[in-house]
Amino acid sequence: MTNYPDITQLIPQRYPFLFIDKITQYSSKENLTAIKNTSADEWSVNFSDGAAGNTGLIWYPEVFIIEGAAQSAAAFFHLEFSQSGNIQTVFLGKVDAEFFAPVRLGDRILFKTGNFKVIKNGGFIEIHVESEDQKVAHVKIFCG
Repeated sequence: MTNYPDITQLIPQRYPFLFIDKITQYSSKENLTAIKNTSADEWSVNFSDGAAGNTGLIWYPEVFIIEGAAQSAAAFFHLEFSQSGNIQTVFLGKVDAEFFAPVRLGDRILFKTGNFKVIKNGGFIEIHVESEDQKVAHVKIFCG
């Protein structure tokens, strides 16, 4: 549906700080699904014991998952406001994130926006994060 050049028209982030690659689904007043494909070139957290040949576990950082969720929410709000002709700047407020499983480099992350409420000076949105058919995180964002 929407790829990198289109996403850069929706939100201000640019490489290397853009943490969504594609928007695959958008339903007005309902939800948005965005994808992030992680690769070996990504910033990562390497849990290694330092032994020769033992690379340990290499995980995609949780802070980047939160940022990808926030960017998905920002893209959703921009699409919602642009339909009414009332484009607004959205500022991040409080973030509440709960993590259930790690994301490994090479995984595809799905950010699925869900319940949301828009009020005059802000809003609330929930993002469900999945990777490889596994629940990774549940993120709640309050913005203004």
